[in-house]
Amino acid sequence: MTQPPPPPAGPVAEPGNTPAAGPFDPYHASPQPVTTGGWPAPPAPPHPVYPGASYPAPASPVYPGAPYPAPAGPGGYEPSGVPRPRPPVNGLAIASLVLALVTLLPVSIVTGIIALVQIRRRGQRGKGLAIAGIAISGAASLSLVVAGVVGALVRVGDPPAQDEPAQPFYSSGWVPGHCIETVDESVGLEWPPTKCTEPHQGEVFAVFDMSGADYPGEDAVWRYATTGCDQRLPSYAPSADLDEEYMIYFPTAETWRDGDRWIICVAYHEEPRTGSIRD
Repeated sequence: MTQPPPPPAGPVAEPGNTPAAGPFDPYHASPQPVTTGGWPAPPAPPHPVYPGASYPAPASPVYPGAPYPAPAGPGGYEPSGVPRPRPPVNGLAIASLVLALVTLLPVSIVTGIIALVQIRRRGQRGKGLAIAGIAISGAASLSLVVAGVVGALVRVGDPPAQDEPAQPFYSSGWVPGHCIETVDESVGLEWPPTKCTEPHQGEVFAVFDMSGADYPGEDAVWRYATTGCDQRLPSYAPSADLDEEYMIYFPTAETWRDGDRWIICVAYHEEPRTGSIRD
């Protein structure tokens, strides 16, 4: 015969007399499940979530010091073992320096200026070459200009001594038309000549030379010199007195050895005169 189940231990709540459950307190919940009528109690609700201000994520620490440069290259990294190409040298910069060295100065300056413009626009090398070409050409051009100005001033400030048109100089330095302020046989002809419009004692009317390796002797030289001076006076000054007194400078044995072959005929006036014997 089947035995009835044993009665539950402790008091049993009567139907209809179960006490009302109060509000659920999650912080004072019973650690043991509560049974109702022999059935397990439902699971406890989850902890409530209370709204509130969100907290920002902590910032990364900042350490003092120089910032690290950003890595270069694709993806922020420099590829190892691959050299970066250098920009080319501008061709006009090289040409400017070469042209300056071969003294094509205006072309070098223009080429150097164009090269500097191209280097700035294209990021090329060669700026120093272009500047050097311009500097060398500019300095050389300035030197030529200064030399030309100085030469012109010297020519303007040093007119010919004689009033006649300039004639080719003989190796002796004297030419027909030169006048001499003072004639002194003991000292010879004193350089430089003076203008014939100024008071003077002598006037050169002929200059010619002799030939021969050996000195022919003083008498032979004298005869050759007087003949030549007599023949040349009428052609130099047709209106001059044929008895015009003149002096002759001719080579001696000593000056002959030094290469002197020149004979100089000088019309002489004891009292200084003004004007040429051709007037």
